[in-house]
Amino acid sequence: MGGINCGQSNNRSPHNGRAGFSMHYAFVMKDVFTLNKIYSEVNIFLEDLVVNELHNSQKALENRNSVIKALKTLNQELNTTKTDIKKAELTLEPYFAQRELKEGFIRPFRENNTINESHEFWVKNGELLDENYVFNTVAKVLKEKGDLGYLQLLEKKIENLYENVQSLGYEFASDVAEEEIRKGMFQLAIRDAKNNVTALMTNLTAKLSALFSLVSSYCLLEYTSHTSLTGANLTFKDLGIDSEKDMKKEA
Repeated sequence: MGGINCGQSNNRSPHNGRAGFSMHYAFVMKDVFTLNKIYSEVNIFLEDLVVNELHNSQKALENRNSVIKALKTLNQELNTTKTDIKKAELTLEPYFAQRELKEGFIRPFRENNTINESHEFWVKNGELLDENYVFNTVAKVLKEKGDLGYLQLLEKKIENLYENVQSLGYEFASDVAEEEIRKGMFQLAIRDAKNNVTALMTNLTAKLSALFSLVSSYCLLEYTSHTSLTGANLTFKDLGIDSEKDMKKEA
């Protein structure tokens, strides 16, 4: 979702700098998917903890340690992601410092007059969530600040995850959590809101969901605003999902 050919120039965007940006952005996307992978591992270890604590407290404590370790890894990956976003920003900054080149990056987004219609289409096709805030935020920043503004927005979203992940680490690492696990009571403490695990986990899930909506919105808008390296110009309908009926007809 981005890739090396993401928005390569051919008439509608300046070539200089975009190839380097696209390469760095591919690393950013790899980081984003890694964040989701690690967070999934956190949830798997937590469910293992819940399963084991009633019958094998020692195993449950090992699961707890796995959760703590995965959360630390998640924070490290957040740092990696931020670093890679910065590298992508650096490839664009020299061009955005020059008015004419900057305008070349932003104009295609500003002149895309099908954005509202495309959003409705992609929601109906199940490619985007049925919400307006994230998509409208991405569309607005692209029209005003282009890809560089999008990267800065993405960076803020990543930074917004730090405190949440750290707080979760404190919850699982606490002496109270260890004692509850030994007694087979930790899952009840979660259920009865005697700790902040549920609130923090659902909040982090929501933030990651918004993060994926963000990168999906950018991908779709980027592909339909700029011309591909091959010269292909896509409309929003080109990125629709073929129905099973249509696919059978084509077959």
